[in-house]
Amino acid sequence: MKQKIFVTLICTFVIILITSVIVYSLPNGIVGRTKKNSTTGCSCHTLNTAITGTFSGPDSVNIGQTVTYNFTITRTGSGAKGGINIATRRGTLAVGGGSSYLRIENGELAHQNPLTLSSGSFTGQFSYTAPATPGVDTLWLSEAIGYSNGWNWGTEKRIIVRNPVGIIPNEIAVNYQLYQNYPNPFNPTTTITFDLPKNSITSLVVYDILGNEVDVLSSGLLQQGRHEIQWDATNMPSGIYYYVLRSDGFSETKKMMLVK
Repeated sequence: MKQKIFVTLICTFVIILITSVIVYSLPNGIVGRTKKNSTTGCSCHTLNTAITGTFSGPDSVNIGQTVTYNFTITRTGSGAKGGINIATRRGTLAVGGGSSYLRIENGELAHQNPLTLSSGSFTGQFSYTAPATPGVDTLWLSEAIGYSNGWNWGTEKRIIVRNPVGIIPNEIAVNYQLYQNYPNPFNPTTTITFDLPKNSITSLVVYDILGNEVDVLSSGLLQQGRHEIQWDATNMPSGIYYYVLRSDGFSETKKMMLVK
């Protein structure tokens, strides 16, 4: 009987020890578990859709620009601690304002120590530097809450990386106006010019002949004045394209031709 009790105690101790190792072996997070490079996510938790993760920050940035993004992880149910893994397709990540709770490893972000949730959520921030070439970038997030609560994929963030819009000095704009691109036809770059009579939330989008969006050249608040922006169509096939300016209720479309 004593021997059976002893064996039972030893088994119980081993189970507790193994569980403790599993729970606390990765207190400072792990990378490589986002949709960038993983199909299985976190290997030490189970999938739980009650756990959510989101990004907030600019939808578009200039090439080489460094901006701040926030991430928020939330859980429904129990679990007071959380963790994250953040990755990007083309840009560069840094701990930024989250230096007290984030670390960088292999170009990705993870928590230094388990994140303390307040009222079921945690919001932190990090820095993102856009690549040197225009295009589309992506931020990925995976989040975990507690050990038994599990993990989930976060909501991806799509970022438009654009060439900076230049304001032409000494040009006073009195009306909204979109000018014909120059040169036209072109290969592979062309310049699009437009006027804004006041500071406005403005988008300049390029579509193919079927109406599919192929590039976003501007998306956000622009200052009053005449603006120039260059479109690089190196990766686009020859053909007819349309560019559309939208700003404060104004909308205008023009046609251009890429000939390679």
